[in-house]
Amino acid sequence: MNSFTRLTKSKIKGKEQEIKKAFEKLCKNADFQRTLSGGIQNKVSIIKRRELWEKLLKPIVN
Repeated sequence: MNSFTRLTKSKIKGKEQEIKKAFEKLCKNADFQRTLSGGIQNKVSIIKRRELWEKLLKPIVN
């Protein structure tokens, strides 16, 4: 995921389980699921998925 490229290892070390739970929550999110129907390479869908993921990841790594 591109969301991890700008993070240092120290930001995520020890938070692996929290990140995993956040990702599982993302996958169950209805808005996220809608971005997967009708083509996953749609620019608007990609941006929406990134926004949804950032909302979940940001509190964990900050």
